[in-house]
Amino acid sequence: MGRKRIDHTPRTAGVYLIWNNQTMKFYIGSSNNIYKRFTVHKAEMKSGAHKNPELLADFRTYGLDAFEFLIVKEFDRVEDAHACEKQLIEEFAYKELLYNFVFADKPKTPHSQETKARISEIKKGKQQSQEHRANISRAKKGKERSKNSAEHNARISEGLKLRHAKRRQASVDVSLTCASV
Repeated sequence: MGRKRIDHTPRTAGVYLIWNNQTMKFYIGSSNNIYKRFTVHKAEMKSGAHKNPELLADFRTYGLDAFEFLIVKEFDRVEDAHACEKQLIEEFAYKELLYNFVFADKPKTPHSQETKARISEIKKGKQQSQEHRANISRAKKGKERSKNSAEHNARISEGLKLRHAKRRQASVDVSLTCASV
């Protein structure tokens, strides 16, 4: 199976796999930001809070090194990624290879602009408790901020953009494909 390993990718919509190289089982997912989603999966697995009990049990048994986080396909539109995810889950659902729960036609839809505006309004002006602000302050104390010049930061940024562009251009041979997307 040809795959593209995830390191640090810019905000990219797509379909991804979390593959257990010990059991050969995998989890199929889609997101409008693959790298951020992988970060959340890893954090949930490490903290024991992942919503998939079978995946979490295997993580506890085999450890993080047994899991590979891979891109199946990148998309311009997150709706296409969701459609591809659903198609792949249906294709593998009964082969006992998936960690995914097989779900009925439960659409994955992003929040509407109206809903985003309501959420934003609710969060605006919300005061944090003194205790919460003190905790944030304690966590930040003693940490040095970047002392790089603006010019140096700009060069780092350009280098990262170039590296990400090269990764995106690299051809990926993926045996998991979405027929209609």
